[in-house]
Amino acid sequence: MEFIQVLPLISIFASLYLFAYVQGQRQKTTLHRSFLLYVLALFLLHGTELFVSLYEEHPITGIVAIFSTSVLMTMGFLFLNFMFAIVNKARTPFFYVCGVISGLAAIRFLLLRPSDFPPEADIFHSLIDIEHFLPAFLLAPVFCGLYGLVVCIRSLKQEQSRETRQGLLHIIYGLGSGLAIVVCFLVLFPLVFGMRDVSHFATLSTAVMIAFVYRAISKYNFLRVNIEQIQLVFSRLFENVTEAVVILSHDGNAIQMNGSAVHMLRCQPEEFSSAYLEKIIDDYQFEQNYTHRRAGITYPDGNESVVLLSQSLVKESDISLGKILIMRDITDLVMIEEELTKTQQFESLGLLAGGIAHDFNNFLTGILASFSFLKDDELTRQEVQEISTDGEKAARKASHLVNQLLTFARGGSPVKEPISARELIEETISFSLRGTKVGFECDIPDNLHYFDADKNQISQVFQNLTVNASQAMPGGGTIHVAAHNRHIADEDDDSSKTEDWIEVAFEDEGGGIAPEDLPRIFDPYFTTKSSGKGLGLTMAYSIVKKHGGSMTVDSAPGEGTRFTLLLPATRELPVLRPDKQVVAHKGQGFVMVMDDEDSIRNVMDRILTNFGYQVDVTSSGEEALELFKHRLANDTRYRVIITDLTIPGGMGGKELAPQILHLQPDAKIIVSSGYSQDAVLSDYKSYGFSGVISKPYTLDKVRQVFNDLTDETA
Repeated sequence: MEFIQVLPLISIFASLYLFAYVQGQRQKTTLHRSFLLYVLALFLLHGTELFVSLYEEHPITGIVAIFSTSVLMTMGFLFLNFMFAIVNKARTPFFYVCGVISGLAAIRFLLLRPSDFPPEADIFHSLIDIEHFLPAFLLAPVFCGLYGLVVCIRSLKQEQSRETRQGLLHIIYGLGSGLAIVVCFLVLFPLVFGMRDVSHFATLSTAVMIAFVYRAISKYNFLRVNIEQIQLVFSRLFENVTEAVVILSHDGNAIQMNGSAVHMLRCQPEEFSSAYLEKIIDDYQFEQNYTHRRAGITYPDGNESVVLLSQSLVKESDISLGKILIMRDITDLVMIEEELTKTQQFESLGLLAGGIAHDFNNFLTGILASFSFLKDDELTRQEVQEISTDGEKAARKASHLVNQLLTFARGGSPVKEPISARELIEETISFSLRGTKVGFECDIPDNLHYFDADKNQISQVFQNLTVNASQAMPGGGTIHVAAHNRHIADEDDDSSKTEDWIEVAFEDEGGGIAPEDLPRIFDPYFTTKSSGKGLGLTMAYSIVKKHGGSMTVDSAPGEGTRFTLLLPATRELPVLRPDKQVVAHKGQGFVMVMDDEDSIRNVMDRILTNFGYQVDVTSSGEEALELFKHRLANDTRYRVIITDLTIPGGMGGKELAPQILHLQPDAKIIVSSGYSQDAVLSDYKSYGFSGVISKPYTLDKVRQVFNDLTDETA
């Protein structure tokens, strides 16, 4: 066998292998059928060419040559048909024109006589010498191949999938190389340069094309064999599972949907797209992968449901074939969870109400009993002072309970300032453990950031955690406290932005918390201690949340308990303020008190009169504004105005202050409240107030506020 005969032999084996490789997938799509037809034609072409070259003098060689030539005339059109199947486009009129030309060329050469092929020449050489040859017919396969190349290039520009683009590029490289070889060895060399024997090497074109096509199929799954295998294997499973299952292509269209998906998504496969999913599913993105993500669905008709969503890539040999989306309707389950949550909330609310009633009854008993004794005319001055002191203590306890409740209720925003975290932690723990058998160890670096926090509230958190840890070790032990700086990236930001935090951990050596009690430790009035009130951890958790931080707990029976706090840090340094002693206050001029509670107006009237002021009292903002205008018109301006923040059904201090400041910009207004959902009390200056005083009042509080105003005025 000569070297020139090895070329068609290589192409024969290559086309056979490629045919078997794709046929073995047992697919029945238009794409597969068109590809197999093209490869089969390649096999026939090179098989007949090899026969002619081996048996030049055989009686049927001429007939085989005629058949081979006819097959050659159809090769370009078969390849063009394969290109249209790849890009999945409708056949154009020009496609059918190419088909007619190829068919006419094949018929024309079928009409040749065996004697038209000289036995000493190859097929291509003979075709050039045929007397009745029409050159346009010989150019038919080249012409069809060029058009297929144009179709493939156009599709490449529109294709979004990386794998598909890579496969198309390999097809284009193969087709371009094959056409170049055909033109060189069949046209340029024989006709232009007179090199007639080189036409044998045109066979290389198909070998090159087969090599590129094989790489496109094997490496980039160009025929989508595996995706369609998945469709075949799981088709029955899809229709029997209750979950909605959708197989998505790279461009977000549905390759296959089961009946549950059609019912859940309320759309047919031809209407489905990733854009439709992004429209009806909350925060859904086709590019993302999800694992058991709970998401809400809002249908075009306004109905809603909740689903558990999973989405992942489908891969084969590290090649992405598309995505699979699985959804389970959990709307009924969510409703059951909400009902259970409401039940638990009502239980906690009942426990809270019972605890508050119990504690307040104790405090009110002390207050009422003290006041009833004070009505006795036979009491000595010393007895009056003792009874008044007892009543004041009971009232302070009631006030402390109210402050605890307000801390984790809505409202009561913390008054934040930079605080030395190291100093506050050590001071609070040391103070809280006095008189106990429990010691503590601190691991706190010198460069620990400052807190941006309300000192009183955060100190209460540390105190509650310390006391809780101490009570967990009645026989003594050590509380291990560690703090360090943390830099946490903002996950909602695409940049590498980080935030500064301080992590503080309290760990005891006690018996731990039972697993059944762990989910409830932050519930109000829930406690496992006979002497506990059940508000410490609840208040601590609420304070940390209001500071923008988090609080977690890790515990197991016999292994102790660890509370971890994450609090926002600040780079600002605290402003040092000298300690002020509450001194007596004396003043003169007019002062107005606006409050809807009679007892508060009466006591403030007595206190301010004792200070030396002339006092006007009112119960509404409207009346207060009229009094202010009257004093302003008579040039007897108020030195200070004390106003309640909110008045039910009327104008409160928040609405009154701007109107007063509009008439008198330098007016001194003090805001007062026992409870608020606004941030006014924590940032009162931004609302035009000169000071703040929280209820319940004491004489020292009122005196301090007026002293501060006097100092600022001076």
